[in-house]
Amino acid sequence: MTKRLDMENQLNRIGMLVLDLKAGKGFAELGFTLEYLEEEFNRISMSLVSNWFLGLPSLSYLLDFHAGETSRLMGSVEELKLKGNPLDADQEDELQLHVCLIRHLSTLSLHLERLNALRLQKPARV
Repeated sequence: MTKRLDMENQLNRIGMLVLDLKAGKGFAELGFTLEYLEEEFNRISMSLVSNWFLGLPSLSYLLDFHAGETSRLMGSVEELKLKGNPLDADQEDELQLHVCLIRHLSTLSLHLERLNALRLQKPARV
């Protein structure tokens, strides 16, 4: 039995969120919450660690792809301008979600660097 070589973009949902934010929609309008972002980034991390643990033949590409996508999304999120009155409660919520998104993308980037370093140290599976 051969291992599957298919690769899924684990950052697809986050990427769609960033595209919607760039189009001028707000987190509240899109229905995103801090809890959702926490759960989504936990899911992404678990999936990538699982793929690393399985030692998939496409692991190098998978890690490189997600590192590049994480970097691209980070740049897009950092460019976003928040809309609304800075004293508005909705604006405060948007700011918290924006900071949360940047924090999680930064953490994921470090996580991917560590997995890639570990991949290089790990003996190949037969």
